Amino acid sequence: MQARTLVVVALLTTVGACGGNGGGGPTTPSAQTPTLPGLSITPATDLIKIKASETFTANATFSDGSSRSVQATWGSDNPSVATIDSTGRATGVAPGLATIYADYQGMRATRLLRVVPDYQGTWQGDFSVTGCGDEGDWTGVCQQAPDGTLWALTLGITQTRDSVIGTTDPYGDDFAGPVSGTIRQSGHLVVSGTYTYTRKGHLAEITVSNWETITTDNERMTGRYRVTTRVAGLQGSVYHDGELRNVTKTSATPLTAVAEASVGLTRDLLLTRGRSSGLSSAARLVAVWALAAPATSLTAATAAARRHGGLLRW
Repeated sequence: MQARTLVVVALLTTVGACGGNGGGGPTTPSAQTPTLPGLSITPATDLIKIKASETFTANATFSDGSSRSVQATWGSDNPSVATIDSTGRATGVAPGLATIYADYQGMRATRLLRVVPDYQGTWQGDFSVTGCGDEGDWTGVCQQAPDGTLWALTLGITQTRDSVIGTTDPYGDDFAGPVSGTIRQSGHLVVSGTYTYTRKGHLAEITVSNWETITTDNERMTGRYRVTTRVAGLQGSVYHDGELRNVTKTSATPLTAVAEASVGLTRDLLLTRGRSSGLSSAARLVAVWALAAPATSLTAATAAARRHGGLLRW
């Protein structure tokens, strides 16, 4: 009897030693699912051109240190400036700013995107005179280029983000020189430049200013600018204001040099003088610069200069 009692006690002791968990073994903690502490957009592109596209990727970073691209929901807060499709492909529509975003598991990543026109290339067209001012020895020049006078325009632009450098021939002849500037948030191109040009021993200074033009389709450009001319030996200056007419991009490659003047774009500097035969400041000079003007105006200006005793072909 005593032996049987000892066996029962031993069995109960063994059961108690196994723990009171219903007979199961030691429990193992379950693995925790990594959380999502971060979401980002790559690449780091923050500027695209009108009609250009960039494909973005949403990247998730998890609490366990891992990261991977994820299929996010994409959107744009300003689709009139930049759109983005379900694959993350953003396209520039118009100049301005737009914020694109990627949503994933309750988190949002954003990117401020700027859209600018594509000014890179060679542009050609006309410059229509809308105003003129002359002073000093240049008095009377404006009569030779009344409002509406058209000159050919050539512009070559190299664009880096929103900065530009280039070469322009503001008179449509062979007086080309460098300009540089920026692209405003509105998309307007603003450039300026002052350069000198020597023709047959005469030093001319050309200043391009007040340039504000725009393209909304990368193909046609509109706007205005001013070109001012001074010549060593002449007092004062002459400027012409004008608007771009029928200016289009003729090549995606920037023109780095403007060819010599062609037929119909010959430029004469007509100097009428009084008793002095030189170009000293004491001379009574009236400068008449017929800039690619119609033949009748050029003929009339030439005749007037000859009546006053002098004609300098420039």
